[in-house]
Amino acid sequence: GKIIIEVFASDNLPPLYAASYTEIKNLLVDYRSAAAGNLEIRYLDPKVNGERISTLDIQPVQFNTVGEDQLQIQQGYLALAIMNEDESKKEKIDYIQNINDLEYQITSFISKIKSAAKPSVGFASGNGEKGLFTEYAYIQQILASEYDMKTVYLKPASGTADAKDETATSDLNLAQYNLLVISAPDENYDEASLKQINDYIKAGGNVIYLDDTLVIDPTTAAISPIQNAGKLLSSYGATINADMVYDLQNNLPVSVTETVRTPYPFFVFAEKDVNAKDTIQFLPEGLVAPWAASLNLDSNWQWLYTTSQAGGKQTGAIDINPQTSRPNQNLGYVPLVALRKTDNGGTLVIAGSSLIFEDRFAGPIQENAVLALALFENMAKGRGLSEIKAKNLMGSQFTYVDPKIKQIVNYGAPISTAVLL
Repeated sequence: GKIIIEVFASDNLPPLYAASYTEIKNLLVDYRSAAAGNLEIRYLDPKVNGERISTLDIQPVQFNTVGEDQLQIQQGYLALAIMNEDESKKEKIDYIQNINDLEYQITSFISKIKSAAKPSVGFASGNGEKGLFTEYAYIQQILASEYDMKTVYLKPASGTADAKDETATSDLNLAQYNLLVISAPDENYDEASLKQINDYIKAGGNVIYLDDTLVIDPTTAAISPIQNAGKLLSSYGATINADMVYDLQNNLPVSVTETVRTPYPFFVFAEKDVNAKDTIQFLPEGLVAPWAASLNLDSNWQWLYTTSQAGGKQTGAIDINPQTSRPNQNLGYVPLVALRKTDNGGTLVIAGSSLIFEDRFAGPIQENAVLALALFENMAKGRGLSEIKAKNLMGSQFTYVDPKIKQIVNYGAPISTAVLL
């Protein structure tokens, strides 16, 4: 059916808001041109449409402007409402404040009105995994409007559940999820949970598996291996190695003092593989992979992100101090994120670091957040909004950190606090 957009804009808007209104009308012209007669746009004068405004529960706003050295306050409207023809579904924006985000908001509302249900995404919980509302809260925030995201309890082999997420459901009917995300479980799952995961994959289910094979002690910065980590997808030809990848060419600099910064090879700026464009749409050109492990893959897997040809791997006793030099022998491309299409139409993605989607990295490093958008869009059969959302998230290419963000990574006592620059 037809979608209707009603726009309410007061007369004599202050110049800044009048300019925004012009941009709004230009954007809506583009929507109408693309809609092939399925979109009706109505411009309604708030002065003579008070009853309609009340019906839609649109609230007036105060426009603050500075004129003749004094603050001037003007009350009015710059709002829109989107609905279907019988108005059984309606969405509204009381105050169109962010023009840059408006395209995403309109498209999202139209999609929501026309769609029956959001795709469902399950986040594994109960075994120490990274949490949807804890470590991955930023990802949850930017995706919640487009996906029905839930935590699902998967039992660890020891039977001792991690209780940090009390919202997890014990329903092991994984078939209800368009996508299952498993991030850094503490140990192996029990046989029943593993069977559910494997049955889900064999039935064409989609899985993102992120894991860490080494743990960094927060007080001593000592490195130790995590037993049995990185093996969840071993029967599908992929494991995560017990090593730490570095890149002598593509990496992020960090501050070691207030005035000194140095390249940090363990914060790899991973490049999109040349063939990755054929597998997932809208992938960012790169991402930051902190303290990541390499992947051991059979021929069924496609690399998505790798180091440069100056990539290397360290095992055993690893010193993560930024001022420690790294070996420059036996270098080459090292895979960090990879994808496999299964026989029944599913998609598996594996990454050697659970940190890439953590708030402390996905927040300031927008490429990492855009990767989450792209994977969810393609694997969970999203509603086609990831490209618009990615455009809004990204500023200039690879501008990483807001000046207010400080002390993003604390190495512990032996090393001073480092920040991404």
